[in-house]
Amino acid sequence: MNSVEGNTLPEGWRQVKISDVSDFIRGITFKTSDAKNNYEEGLVGVYRTKNIQETLTLDDVYFLTKEHIKNNNKYLKKGDILISSANSLELLGKCCRYIQMDYPASLGAFISCARVNSLMNADFFYYFFASDFNQTKMRGLANKTTGIANLPLKSVSELPIPLPPLEEQKRIVAKIDTLFTKIDKAISLTEESLKQAKNLL
Repeated sequence: MNSVEGNTLPEGWRQVKISDVSDFIRGITFKTSDAKNNYEEGLVGVYRTKNIQETLTLDDVYFLTKEHIKNNNKYLKKGDILISSANSLELLGKCCRYIQMDYPASLGAFISCARVNSLMNADFFYYFFASDFNQTKMRGLANKTTGIANLPLKSVSELPIPLPPLEEQKRIVAKIDTLFTKIDKAISLTEESLKQAKNLL
């Protein structure tokens, strides 16, 4: 059987490199003075590191004219994973899923995106990429300078990733989504109970 970092993989799974199942796309550079803070018809949204939280945050999005996007590959697509590729070390590699908007969108210079191919389910890739295991491995590869660290995407692309059959990936994603839904519900109920207890006191 195959293995990832010494862990035996289930029957039918393979160990591959991240580059076998996805491509990294770097962000664009632009002058802040060229950006607008509100959407107007014909503009392109540009996300930055501050927009990459647990989910994609949509406050303080920059908007640029389409002339700034020199390559159509830089336009974000459904399933893309946004990655903080230049940040403080503890935030380096932080990622979130792209939410497809009503306007076209791209990414700024300090973030990158991973775009999976037909071998990989985008949500499965996200859950693996965001895992503590993978985040620790990536940060160990970081190029560090004063106050900022950079993610060496070429080295990251060589890291191992498990590749189950596509249907198995979808099944795993559905299971994880169900568990997170239950966790969110439990947190909500706990917060409501604490609020009620506080009111009673």
